[in-house]
Amino acid sequence: MAQALPYREFKNGKTCLVFLHGLMEDARMWTDLLSDLPFYSVAIDLPGYGQAQDQTFDSIADAAESVELTLQKIEINSCVVIGHSMGGYVALSYLEKYPEKLLGVGLLHSHPFADSEEKKQERNKSIAFIEKFGLEIYAQQFIPSLFARSYKDNLAIHTLSLRATQQSQAGVIQSMRAMQQRTDRSSVVLSSDTPMLWVLGTEDHLVDLHRTLDVAAKSDQSMIEVYEKVGHMSMFEHSNVLYKTLIKFVRYCEQISRA
Repeated sequence: MAQALPYREFKNGKTCLVFLHGLMEDARMWTDLLSDLPFYSVAIDLPGYGQAQDQTFDSIADAAESVELTLQKIEINSCVVIGHSMGGYVALSYLEKYPEKLLGVGLLHSHPFADSEEKKQERNKSIAFIEKFGLEIYAQQFIPSLFARSYKDNLAIHTLSLRATQQSQAGVIQSMRAMQQRTDRSSVVLSSDTPMLWVLGTEDHLVDLHRTLDVAAKSDQSMIEVYEKVGHMSMFEHSNVLYKTLIKFVRYCEQISRA
């Protein structure tokens, strides 16, 4: 059953931005970026993660409903939702259910597609590995693979790997299963008049760059940013540029909302 989630606030402005993390992450991942961003930013722990480890995560739609209950609790009626990877899937589900509440949607290293059969089998193997060897060993392999090979900040990688081991094993597995079962939301993107930001990395092996760009380019409301020599983690790999990208996108959303 969906319920309100824990969150962190950064009260630096009026326009509300809601940040949703990815697999094996939590709201802490946004701290450095959001501390200076000139907006009212809310970073949420999705069900099964961070301070919400005791909450269930049966489907992407359930997670979107929990986000909505959280925003109702803090009386947010309009916002820009920014989702990283898995958080992007939740953001698109939120767009599908509550389009009237959105000034914009940002997908950071994410896409609207359902899992292919190959990807579903890959997730099954990951789940079996975690159940056999534990979350710590899996995190030590998974987290470094998210970064471009040229990225050398080992402290950031170590910190994220450590935080990943602190997540709930059950929560990680249930979120993997939820991602397996999610539906394709390309039609949601193409039928929406909500401004959308797409941030992609040329060295991100988890997101099909050309397939995602093909969908993004079909929408008149898309703002597309492709970062060279960046993997799946631009909030660390390319933080200064992402900071400017987010400001540019939110200012655009503000203009559209006033038009």
